[in-house]
Amino acid sequence: MKIPKIKDLKNINFKKPVLVLLKNGIKVYLFEDTESKVCKIDFIFKAGTEYQDKTYLAGFANNLIREGTKNMNPEQNAEFFDFYGSYVQGFINPFTAGIRLLAPNKFLLEVLPQFSELVINPLIPENIFEILKTKTKEKIKIDLIQTKLRAHKELMSLIFGRNHQRSILPSEELIEELTLSEIKNFAEKFYTKGNIRIQVSGKIEDALIKSLDENIGSQDSFNTFEPVIIKGISNPSINKNSFVNIPTAKQASVFAGINMGKISEAELIDLSILNTILGGYFGARLMKNIREDKGYTYGIYSYIVEYPETTLLLISADVRLEVYRETISEILKEINILKSKAIHYTELNRVKNYMLGEIIAGLDGAFETSSVWEKLISTEKNEDFIIQKIDRIKNISSFDIKKIAEKYFSEDNFFTAVAGK
Repeated sequence: MKIPKIKDLKNINFKKPVLVLLKNGIKVYLFEDTESKVCKIDFIFKAGTEYQDKTYLAGFANNLIREGTKNMNPEQNAEFFDFYGSYVQGFINPFTAGIRLLAPNKFLLEVLPQFSELVINPLIPENIFEILKTKTKEKIKIDLIQTKLRAHKELMSLIFGRNHQRSILPSEELIEELTLSEIKNFAEKFYTKGNIRIQVSGKIEDALIKSLDENIGSQDSFNTFEPVIIKGISNPSINKNSFVNIPTAKQASVFAGINMGKISEAELIDLSILNTILGGYFGARLMKNIREDKGYTYGIYSYIVEYPETTLLLISADVRLEVYRETISEILKEINILKSKAIHYTELNRVKNYMLGEIIAGLDGAFETSSVWEKLISTEKNEDFIIQKIDRIKNISSFDIKKIAEKYFSEDNFFTAVAGK
């Protein structure tokens, strides 16, 4: 099979957004698409789970903030957006959280004031809070017998310690400990007074910017509260391996992780390439070995997770109960091969083509580019990171791959957790 040549991406169509400032200094990033019939507006805040001092607090606040305002109760709020064919959704990750409006261009100016009110004067309704508590508790009952969740939380407890907030298992008790006043306080600090950035994607007209200025730019409360990440105390386990017994399990979930500590952006790019080779796409080594050759699983993947103080490489697979030990052995085998043997240029070229293709697809349009930008914002990177990543993918060598694997793929930093029976 002839491997296609890598396309020269010097002229990649990575349009930087136009930056405008509202009269109160809030940054608005504009991603223009003159043909779009729908506009997407993202209000992005430093309000992710790393800022909460209580489990579920950030997630509940993000859910409830879009359920009503001081001038519209939940029913009126829902009917209002439905009437105009618009949709409001929330999003949250470790660093950022926010709300997103999708609205037809012809109704945008009608719905933008009410969308703005969701963060200016949120209602945080008690009846919806109680409904959300009930739904979450029901979900917890199901989650706790799911092997995947239990294995993931067990792995986090090995890496960070059992009492770290990233390791805590969901529980009904934690839900009951939440109070409406705590959620209202979080919403006021992290949204109404919080650090906000705005992204607008679609057909952008002067009237839209004017409306944003009237509704958001006129508020003096934003950016008056400076969020601080809650630094949990890490207490890694002496044991590197753990097993959680779930009597009802029909399969075993395997989670493995490598704790790589604080790394530079340059090394992060190299590790993203290494991760793709290991388990980051359908043709990766873990997939070929453990899925295709061994038949242990329908899918096995690896991915990188960034935290303020460290970066993890995680590997996840659901396997037959009787082969979880063999699965871990094969994972370690593939990791050691990457450390000991340079990747062949044909495989490396295939991975380069895949990664460059993913980047091109991710920048194909205003909505897609704004999503990439939002990820950059959430991890406090600038647009040059994308250019640097493209350049590194094109130029990284087999020697470079082996070198980064030797540095970070240490079994001393390798943890495994299994949930099954």
